Amino acid sequence: MSTIPQAVFDEIRFQLEAEVLTVYKKLVSSRYFSPAHLEQLAGEAKEVVGRFPEHKQWIGYVVYIERVYQLARETGQLQASQRRLQHFFHALIAALLLIKPDPVSSSNVYQNLLSTCLRHFVSEADQAGTPWPRLLHALLTEMPAEISEKVDHYLSKYLHAMHTEKETALVASLSFLMNGKEREALGQLKGLSAPLVAHDLTEHVQWLAKKECFATMKKWLKTLFPNQNGHFGSLQSYADQMEAALQTQSTDVQYDLWDRWLHAPNMRRYESFVRHLGKEQMEAVHHYILPRLKNRLHNEAASLAYIRLLSKNERYEEARDYFLTFELNPISLHAEKKQSLYELAENKPEFAKPVYHQFIVRLAEKRSRKYYVEAARYTKELESLYTKTNEEDVYQAFFKRLKQTYKTYRAFVEELNKSER
Repeated sequence: MSTIPQAVFDEIRFQLEAEVLTVYKKLVSSRYFSPAHLEQLAGEAKEVVGRFPEHKQWIGYVVYIERVYQLARETGQLQASQRRLQHFFHALIAALLLIKPDPVSSSNVYQNLLSTCLRHFVSEADQAGTPWPRLLHALLTEMPAEISEKVDHYLSKYLHAMHTEKETALVASLSFLMNGKEREALGQLKGLSAPLVAHDLTEHVQWLAKKECFATMKKWLKTLFPNQNGHFGSLQSYADQMEAALQTQSTDVQYDLWDRWLHAPNMRRYESFVRHLGKEQMEAVHHYILPRLKNRLHNEAASLAYIRLLSKNERYEEARDYFLTFELNPISLHAEKKQSLYELAENKPEFAKPVYHQFIVRLAEKRSRKYYVEAARYTKELESLYTKTNEEDVYQAFFKRLKQTYKTYRAFVEELNKSER
């Protein structure tokens, strides 16, 4: 990778030294710092770096971060001032990323930045609180494939036999993983002195799920969390998706997985769980979850999942019964339930008709103009259902009878008459 002459860094270090010392003393001297104070100090640093020519500003930020970290180590402040230092580094890294060179149009300058970051990343891999993993992590997310391969080669060469701190190991592991090197990625995380917790691996597991590497995910979870007994905290939804995807040979329902899903029903998670299942497996899952959802229809999430599953699986008679029995206030019908009612009307108009009849009556009995407007809208939709089944005369008889029944509801009759125009 490209490197920039050391003399350039030395010159900028010399120019920044007094400013860095001033800001550092402020940073570690006070017993209490609010976020606003920390932002003010970061603003001072940005103002100083902003005085350099544009093509040298990234070097200014790197030198500033490097020197503040060095001072914190030399004065024993890394632990005592850890939170404020991390906040300060985060602010400078964010500013650096805003002006970082483009990896394509300014490839040489970009590789200078990257090589500088990697050099610090590796040389301080065994140090706690180092800011370089955060910067490398940010660069990884937008890095072209050909450059990320060079990063992996560099890390393989220089991190191979090193003891690394957890944050450094996590970023190196993610870099390997994003290039399809699962074994090297897992190797970075095995044997860490600091214990891993579930949220440490969120990005790794998200990546494996996105690539549908579920067998690899299972190996990782078993290796890194050997005593979890299937409970993975913040990673549980991915673990459930993994188990569902790997269940390809058995018709047995994974009761623990679906019991967790029933606790917070969500159609997106449902889709991720069933996408790899065959017909018999799907039927077994529905046989298990639908009655349990029906018992929890007082819960909005459960009722939404229930009616969407009935609709998706063309269980239209049960969908009709749901609307007739449980939807007592049609004016507040959720969009997904409206979609299910539309699908019922499109596919089984004879099942949808009694639903529309009942909705019209329920709305009319609310004795309020806004409900009458909605009831009139349902009458128009009901008319289209009868037209679809060539029963226009039946609808006209119903409509005449409806106006006669509610003739004293003057506002309702007005809305019905408007709907006829």
